[in-house]
Amino acid sequence: MSSGSPSLLEMISESLGKEGIAQISQQIGASESQTSSAIGAALPALLGGMSRQGSTADGLSGLMGMLDQFGGGKESSGGGGSSIGGLLGSLSGLLGGGGSGGGSAGGINPADLLGGLLGGSQGKVENGVQQASGLSSAATKSLLAILAPLILGALMKSKQSQGLDGAGLKDLLGREQASVEQKTGGLIGKFLDQDGDGDFDLNDVAKLAMGQLFGKK
Repeated sequence: MSSGSPSLLEMISESLGKEGIAQISQQIGASESQTSSAIGAALPALLGGMSRQGSTADGLSGLMGMLDQFGGGKESSGGGGSSIGGLLGSLSGLLGGGGSGGGSAGGINPADLLGGLLGGSQGKVENGVQQASGLSSAATKSLLAILAPLILGALMKSKQSQGLDGAGLKDLLGREQASVEQKTGGLIGKFLDQDGDGDFDLNDVAKLAMGQLFGKK
């Protein structure tokens, strides 16, 4: 993100709003309050994990490949303007794909997309979001399957608007990681760094995200 540009976290939370949260809560079968809490934990964790993936050559290459595939699929459809590549502007379409959380994104299976975004952190993020929100395992997986293409769409939007190559994208992800750490007081880094089950969860992350982002709604 260039100077003055919103972070990916801000872009997604602004585009979701209360209406998006309500739609997601219906899709995953949870209350809006519980869904908001889960999203507050999930978005920073997903963005932090993705940014870490982009800090390695293999991870960055994988993200570039997904962006190329994504850009040739659904991402470019729908409205433009302030929507994230049309994805957030057609959120209801993403939520209409049944229990998987909205079907494929640009031809990418949601499970593959999550694995590509998070690498070895996927299980940790799933467990952390579930523990922080109280969602069932199935609802947590559905939520992450909904959020993952939104994150990739936001990344695509930033990449396109700033004309970024691989080096530029790596720079952007580094700044995103710093932004997430700043907004969560370093809690995401501590969560992703811990080995095994650890004793650190995402409850405090969810509270911070809700206050700083969704609390503005």
